[in-house]
Amino acid sequence: PDPDRTEREAMLIAQRIGELIATKKVVERDKQTNAVTMRPITYGDIVILLRSMKHKGDDYATVLRECGIPVHSDSSTGYFESMEVNDILALLKVLDNRAQDIPLAAVLRSPIASLPDPEDALARIRIAYPSRAIAFNDAVRRYAHDGKHDDELAAKLRDILAKIDHWREMARRRPLAELIWDVYDSTGYLAFCAGLLGGEQRKANLIDLHDRA
Repeated sequence: PDPDRTEREAMLIAQRIGELIATKKVVERDKQTNAVTMRPITYGDIVILLRSMKHKGDDYATVLRECGIPVHSDSSTGYFESMEVNDILALLKVLDNRAQDIPLAAVLRSPIASLPDPEDALARIRIAYPSRAIAFNDAVRRYAHDGKHDDELAAKLRDILAKIDHWREMARRRPLAELIWDVYDSTGYLAFCAGLLGGEQRKANLIDLHDRA
């Protein structure tokens, strides 16, 4: 079907943004020395003001993303539903309370943990300790540390559990934004997401989460 008026407007805006990125520079002033320099414009310098975010914001965001332009819309709920943001939020829940089974499973399934065949790994952990009296988070720690399992999965679990303990300690002493950036840096998660389909948008989402923190 032919694009409607909103889609046509968004496509024209996407074209204009592409022109700005390719040709324009902005003035940047150093806060300490007051020196003025020119630098190429970035996507983060551009803001689109709409009369009604409720009716157009998400439609504009969809078209811009399809054109390869990373965008954040304050009206969009999809931001908090994205895989990469959910992974980090699940990790933060575990750092707040490591006895939470569902967030821990989400972290172990994610690239943050880097488990071999994550779905199979979670099943192996549960099969190893099938009793309902043993919570999933306890089963994970037992598989990693009780000495019965001398395999790659146990080693990977010990590694991610050590990182979680490190981040929990860091969370008590350092600002949340610094903690989140340490997760990105030490796991390579930001670079990993940037390499996925829609990577520029995923990277922008993660940087926005850090900025919010």
